[in-house]
Amino acid sequence: MRKAGASQPSPRINSRRHIDGWRAALRLLAAASLFTIHAHAFDGSIGPGTAQQIASVDGVELPVFTYRPAGCAPRLLLLVFHGVGRDGGPYRDHARSLADRVCAIVVAPQFDRKRFPRNDYQYGGVTFAASNASPLARRTVDLIPALVSWAQDAAGQPGMLTSCSDIRPARSLWTG
Repeated sequence: MRKAGASQPSPRINSRRHIDGWRAALRLLAAASLFTIHAHAFDGSIGPGTAQQIASVDGVELPVFTYRPAGCAPRLLLLVFHGVGRDGGPYRDHARSLADRVCAIVVAPQFDRKRFPRNDYQYGGVTFAASNASPLARRTVDLIPALVSWAQDAAGQPGMLTSCSDIRPARSLWTG
């Protein structure tokens, strides 16, 4: 029983722990993707300049916005994830200057609202309440390793080093 006037835990602290937990989970998933083979259809390559393709990853068709700098041999794959506006193209464009500086290929998938509602995209389809969890086959977070594999093949470098980010340096999810 709580004493009168006792303060309750700050929701911000709980929320921060929740976000940090998901970031750690995404880092582990991204690391695991480097060592896992996933089903994906490969029907094109990522050529120099900007482009849009459809990637088939684990049976899901995703629009993917790409950028490959000309004049260098990329050794890094930079995955950029859009925000709630669901606009992969501008996120790819925003990452171009970084890609030019470090000679990286940018891949920005676009998760539409119809197939990936808020909980499926923003929380990866994973929640603490089991009744709200998405089925394993629909979880956005489970598509990331297959997307990495697709992008590495499309870049012509199956073992390419990968980094996931939302472009703001303080918010980088994983680099390895």
